[in-house]
Amino acid sequence: METKKVQLLVVGGGPGGYAAAFRAADLGLKVTLVEKHETLGGVCLNVGCIPSKALLHVADAAETIKNASSFGLETKDTFKVNTEKLVAWKQGILKRLTGGLKQMAALRKVEYIVGEAEFLNDDAVTVKTKTGTMKIEYDKCVIACGSRNRKLPGDEDLPLKFWYSTEALEVEKIPSKLLVIGGGVIGLEMGTFYSSLGSEVTILQRTSRLLPMVDKDLMNVFLKANADRFKKIYYEHGTKKIIMKGKDKKFTVEFENLKNKETFTEQFDNIVVSIGRIPNSDRLSLEKTCVRVDERGFIVTNELLQTACEKIYAIGDIIGNPMLAHKATYEGRIVAEIIAGEEVFRDKERVIPSVVYTSPEIAWAGLTEQECVEQKIKFQKGELPWMASGKALTAEASIGKTKLIFDEKGYIIGGGIVGKHADDLISEVLLAIEMKAHIKDITMTVHPHPTLSETIALSAEIAEGTVTDYYVPKILKK
Repeated sequence: METKKVQLLVVGGGPGGYAAAFRAADLGLKVTLVEKHETLGGVCLNVGCIPSKALLHVADAAETIKNASSFGLETKDTFKVNTEKLVAWKQGILKRLTGGLKQMAALRKVEYIVGEAEFLNDDAVTVKTKTGTMKIEYDKCVIACGSRNRKLPGDEDLPLKFWYSTEALEVEKIPSKLLVIGGGVIGLEMGTFYSSLGSEVTILQRTSRLLPMVDKDLMNVFLKANADRFKKIYYEHGTKKIIMKGKDKKFTVEFENLKNKETFTEQFDNIVVSIGRIPNSDRLSLEKTCVRVDERGFIVTNELLQTACEKIYAIGDIIGNPMLAHKATYEGRIVAEIIAGEEVFRDKERVIPSVVYTSPEIAWAGLTEQECVEQKIKFQKGELPWMASGKALTAEASIGKTKLIFDEKGYIIGGGIVGKHADDLISEVLLAIEMKAHIKDITMTVHPHPTLSETIALSAEIAEGTVTDYYVPKILKK
């Protein structure tokens, strides 16, 4: 077996892994990156964030075309989806991005090995490649192996497989009737895409709410905007049995009401399963090392992202929630600087924003209102419905809302937005939280008119009690 020694080994080429590898190389370290796939980018770039956002852009375009007649643009009655062209366009985007990462690795002289790594001990891994197996000994190692879809029990017994996120993003067809099991982020995004392109979508949710981490008032706006999108949302329901039968290969699903145990059946052309993700720690032979894993499979690290083994660090999905690409990228940069000997302060309280790319989008950062209530934190808030926004009205996006949360002294501690371009708008809220902005810092910042960003300033004005562009009775009393 070939044996090689490296200074820094990074296992996993997703957003966290390549960020760690590239930053470490920029700081002068000699880096070897091992990734089991031919392309860099991990789940996010290849079968996650990027392809899903490409498809959701298509969904947004489809909705615009369908609704164009409401503002005077007459379109043809028929609406046709060319899935072959759609997939080719999406793959073209992925090819450009993965090609760019490969080029950046080469420019930084990061050695890239395609293969699957397993640990031999605290000091070495074996890597299975197409041509054989090699042993790599390292001075330091970063584990960035991410996560995978949680499987639905019994799916291996069916002759026709469910769609998980990866298969759903391949867009082989647009099913007439689609069931989405799991009303979380991925489930709602996939439901949005397929409903926009013609599928009749049903959502199955085991809990009493979609996205329970989001404030109820924001979710109410989302549900109002999507009143006609989903045929049915079954709350507090599960599946007792799923079978596939008939020449048409349809799925027959037996639902169970989790409260009264009543059952009923419905038939679907296909099923998207999105019931969460699990870390890939079980695929690394970590039991051969002193690295510790918790009861959920997440690698345990300290404040410096170091495992119980001094030489091994871990970042991204594999160390726990939130399982987000931008969180992994942040940790990748930080861990590279730690290993390189830079003076680094890792703020464990760093605010990590969250976005759901539905229609409309939902985004939040910092503390939510329900977290403030649960933690008994005194707070004040300012919230603006988008029907008061001129830009929202001109963009056919009046069903929306911006909400800012301030502590009792007036410093911003959180915010949430539901509406068009919420993914971009949340960054101003995020920066304000990181800069510890006061209400006056936001209200005295002149925002361009007409823009959706004005809703942030107006929400702060409402919290301060000075708003002139919206009617708030309590402000008049003051």
